[in-house]
Amino acid sequence: MKQSVRRCALSFKGALALSVLVFCALAFVPHSSVSAAERRVDAWWPVDGAVVQGTQPFKGIVPDAQVGDYYMYWQVDGGGLVKMDDSWDGYPHKYASVDLSGWNWKSDGKYRITFVAKDKSGKEIARKDMNISKQGVTSGATPAPAPAPAPAPIVVKKEVSIAYPVNNSQVSGSGTFKATLTNADTSSYRMYWNVDGGSDNEMVNNESIIDFSGWTWKGQGPYVIAFTAKDKSNGNVIATAKSSITVMAATAVAPSTAPSTPTVTEPVATSPVLSSKLYVDPNSPALAQAIAWKNSRPADAAIMEKIGAHSSGIWLGGWNADVRADVAKAMANAKSQGALPVFVPYNIPSRDCGSYSAGGVASKDAYMTWINKIADGIGAGGKAIVVLEPDALAGMDCLNDQGKADRLAVLSSALDIFKSKTAASVYLDAGHANWIGDADMAQRLNKAGISKAAGFALNVSNYIRTSENVSYGERVSKLTNGARFIVDTSRNGVGGNGEWCNPWGRALGEAPTLSTGKSLVDAYLWVKKPGESDGTCNGGPNAGEWWAEYALGLAKTAGY
Repeated sequence: MKQSVRRCALSFKGALALSVLVFCALAFVPHSSVSAAERRVDAWWPVDGAVVQGTQPFKGIVPDAQVGDYYMYWQVDGGGLVKMDDSWDGYPHKYASVDLSGWNWKSDGKYRITFVAKDKSGKEIARKDMNISKQGVTSGATPAPAPAPAPAPIVVKKEVSIAYPVNNSQVSGSGTFKATLTNADTSSYRMYWNVDGGSDNEMVNNESIIDFSGWTWKGQGPYVIAFTAKDKSNGNVIATAKSSITVMAATAVAPSTAPSTPTVTEPVATSPVLSSKLYVDPNSPALAQAIAWKNSRPADAAIMEKIGAHSSGIWLGGWNADVRADVAKAMANAKSQGALPVFVPYNIPSRDCGSYSAGGVASKDAYMTWINKIADGIGAGGKAIVVLEPDALAGMDCLNDQGKADRLAVLSSALDIFKSKTAASVYLDAGHANWIGDADMAQRLNKAGISKAAGFALNVSNYIRTSENVSYGERVSKLTNGARFIVDTSRNGVGGNGEWCNPWGRALGEAPTLSTGKSLVDAYLWVKKPGESDGTCNGGPNAGEWWAEYALGLAKTAGY
């Protein structure tokens, strides 16, 4: 129902490969990665030499991969492989509950346990062997009951792992600092960065977007970047790591003019287009789920409350029996909070080209009537954010020439209606960074009347990292007379994995805000409600339906 990004195989083929190549070439050169030969399995339990009995939790990870990007299996003494489940309890990992009570063919051992990791094609990428012993087993007999021994302590070394920038890399323009604390729950620590021993800067979800253009006090450098993980409860340093970089675009200046501590040079001012706070729905699915889980799952309920505390998009479509009344009600609720609601009209003819989110009204005239009702609900002088028709421009290649012309015309007419009847800030949806090329998308936006809009919207319902969308948006902006834009950060906290439909292991991104620190970016918004399904794929319900466990996974991976 309310989803669609996705969709055309093109968005994850040539365009993705080119975007990633360009980003790496401009931002971090050279870029090192972990080869297949260097991959390893970290076995959390059992550890080598453990003495066990009863039912045991087998746990492990491939440290340099997202938990949803590979499969893991366990086997005993070279026997059959048993698939392990994905778990987001604490830190994302692979998990299996194994009953050892019937293991008596080798008495008290040793039994050889092997964890085997495979990529999605079934190719083995890493393995790990451990020897364990059982306690109190007589060969061929059922073991007598015995008190459970204290398990061997699991001592897991915690280190700061720097993803970007790699040591001795050359950088220019802007890029994303990214570092994590290995073998640690992301909710247990905060990550900071500094340069050349200066002040610590806290990172958001282990990332910071950096503009290197102002780094001039040492010419090209090298500059030493230090990443420090600190315990969230007491502020104690857990681990630190350093990386040296060279800024290729820097121009040397006299040392006396250099600041003692460099700072990110982006403005922090609120968008000149939007000047209010964002409306939070007190009846959102996340808050309703928190109430439902309050007694049975209190820890998960608390996470749902955190999700529900943020603004998210109000999607409008054929499911609204009286769209004017529904919009007017939301406007009244938002007014009581002194806040801006985010509306997402999603009802254009031939919507989603017949895919998971197929639908839309039957004709251009019906669409204009429907848009007029939304504008009437917002009201004369009414202020709101409107994200107009996700995928309508990026996904129109399925239409014939007349269909494309009609689509551009109805979007332009919709902008006229909102402009004449309301004070809403309307953003034409422009797909995402890995879908349509800059020049092509700019041409579509110009033909659809971007000059009459507040700007364009990127990444709605998708997983592409914010930094990639910002770079793409800045390029499109240059071709659309400086148009401003917004980015959907509802599910892009760890980027994508090549899947568009309910991929596991994804994470919430930046919290909704009207102060992005980016000169052309008006807002980071959760346009897509975290937890609404993309469709009947990867175990999900119908498109647009609430899926509590998926929302929980997004939040836990993000460290909520």
